[in-house]
Amino acid sequence: MEKVRDLRVKEKFSIDDAYVNLYARHCGIYASGVYMALCRHANKEQSCFPSRKLMAKELGISERAVFSALKKLEMWQIIKIEKTNRRTSGTFTSNTYLLKDKSVWKRLDSHRHIVPTAGDAEGTLSDPPQANDDMNHRHDVPTKDTQIKETQKKDMASREVFDFEAPIVYLNLKAETRFNPKSKPIERLVRARYLEGRSLEDFKCVIDKKVFRWKNNYEMCDFLRPSTLFNATHFEEYLNEPEPKESADDVIARIKGGNNGH
Repeated sequence: MEKVRDLRVKEKFSIDDAYVNLYARHCGIYASGVYMALCRHANKEQSCFPSRKLMAKELGISERAVFSALKKLEMWQIIKIEKTNRRTSGTFTSNTYLLKDKSVWKRLDSHRHIVPTAGDAEGTLSDPPQANDDMNHRHDVPTKDTQIKETQKKDMASREVFDFEAPIVYLNLKAETRFNPKSKPIERLVRARYLEGRSLEDFKCVIDKKVFRWKNNYEMCDFLRPSTLFNATHFEEYLNEPEPKESADDVIARIKGGNNGH
């Protein structure tokens, strides 16, 4: 007889089925890994305080990826982040993470959704009615039109969460470019990074770093474009580059100030 796990043993931890079945696909692989780490560290009160450095080491990812994942989990109201240990300067040295009950997670409008009921305060996963003939075990095969509609529904749900035009607007502002935020090829690049778990702050971070290094460089300024910055390989490399010593805003102000001096 196979030995099964004993949930009474303290080294075990659990994750809500609601997260695995529904939210994981929206949060992405990095956020799911971080949520797993938080569940592992959580005490009986469902709070914990592992550092970003520790979680990055446990998961084999960068601290920047952990930061983005935490923001995404907070956005979905799956966790609450409380800043602790205030310095005299006003900044904080660490965070405490509270794992919130699934009944208060941000609702999803997709194929499957959480439906709280009077008899279940936590809510349950519910499927919409299916067009099946249970007696004959017949299953309807979705047509091409149905698949297109489902894709469009998912696309609309994604747009409600993330503004795919925002990174291009930010790039145009910082690099003084004129890329069309509504361009479909550009949107596909942004969407691909978003589906990998990247946040708007990640896009801004990459843009700021490359504007700092390339904007005033005659040979490199032409590469301040979405096809270079948001490329799958380049984006990860640029995101993990050391932070510049001054922001993109400071660079632009310094360049403009120098021009006005002439």
